[in-house]
Amino acid sequence: MQLNLKPETQKFIEEQITAGRFRTSEELVDEAVSRMMIDDEPDLDEGTLAAIKEADEQFSRGEYLSLDEVKAQMQSKISTR
Repeated sequence: MQLNLKPETQKFIEEQITAGRFRTSEELVDEAVSRMMIDDEPDLDEGTLAAIKEADEQFSRGEYLSLDEVKAQMQSKISTR
């Protein structure tokens, strides 16, 4: 397989090999893909996870605004400036 990479990506790969982190570009790509396959969920800190959980609970309780309500609030804020 041949890949066309951006120059900055190529430079990064070369730097990683020069630094001794990888022996070849293939080794680097294999490692990167392996990590992506294992960790397909983004890393979220506890605060972000707590905020998502709270928002989900609020939505379940019916505590949310419709799109029209949000638009009206935004228009109100814009017009008061």
